[in-house]
Amino acid sequence: MKSENIKNDFAPKRIGEEDARRSLETQSIYEHFTEAANKLKTCLETCLKKVFELDEYLSFLKNENPQKWIYEKFIEIHEIKFPGLSTEKIIELRLLDIEADEALAAYEIFQSALTRVQTNNFFYPLRKLWSEEENHFEQNGDFWETCDNHYSRFTHTPEQNKILGIFENICEQLNELAELNILRPQHGQMELNALADYIEIAKARSAPFIVDRYLFSQHRLSPYKTKGETLKTNIFTAAELFH
Repeated sequence: MKSENIKNDFAPKRIGEEDARRSLETQSIYEHFTEAANKLKTCLETCLKKVFELDEYLSFLKNENPQKWIYEKFIEIHEIKFPGLSTEKIIELRLLDIEADEALAAYEIFQSALTRVQTNNFFYPLRKLWSEEENHFEQNGDFWETCDNHYSRFTHTPEQNKILGIFENICEQLNELAELNILRPQHGQMELNALADYIEIAKARSAPFIVDRYLFSQHRLSPYKTKGETLKTNIFTAAELFH
């Protein structure tokens, strides 16, 4: 029961930072996607002279024959009837004068944006990008968070959380050293080698990593050195030693 509670209490933690470059690339791809969806919706409504609710618009986007959908919807909306002719026959005989070119062109642009979304390997439902207040598609806080999480790595066990916490503490201390210009991150990863000047390893100790006793004699720490820190060499006579 105890181990089960530990498992239930486990909360994954992000390891380091998200891949910001990939996240921003995906956000840009979805920006073009929502712009195309908004433009297509406007063109469709202009063509059919009707404002569409979200569900009805999404049904259009899922349709594999947009031109047929537009003609059928036009007939339905405007209650067009030709005696003895079915809807399919009316469409086939081109008895309707519908200016659908702009909407169909916008549909092609939308399909191109959709392809980029699909090949990018990040899924976020278009429905969740709909803003009721603005009456169009736009990115939101949940999208940004989901996108960042997609391009992040997370811990999977309590042990990983513990180890991660230790390394986060180390990085926090390293950042403090960088603020003091003792470590210089602009020099790259090799700069971490400078830590060897400040730390000793005493293998016989239970805690083997210890601060070098000559810490403030190191070149980068010399500005912090004060008088009297150097071990003095006293010359004395034997008589004084045994006094």
